[in-house]
Amino acid sequence: MSKSCGSCGSPLPDSHRHSVCSMCYGDIDYGTDGYARAWYEEQERQQQEAEPEPWESNQEEEQEEEV
Repeated sequence: MSKSCGSCGSPLPDSHRHSVCSMCYGDIDYGTDGYARAWYEEQERQQQEAEPEPWESNQEEEQEEEV
C-alpha cells in the first residue's frame, strides 16, 4: 500500500482507484479499502450487544411485578 487518503491520510490498497477512503467519502461501498464497512459492522455488533433480547426485558418486568 503506497497510496493514502487525500483527506485523512489512511493507507489505501493499490486496487483502490480513488483519492479518498470510503470513510471520508461517506459510502460503505466506495472503493476497495473497506474502512467504512468495517466501522459500520462494528457499530452494529456493539449495538446488538448493548440491547437486551426481547425475552430478557420481559423477564425483568415480570420480576418487578412479583415484588
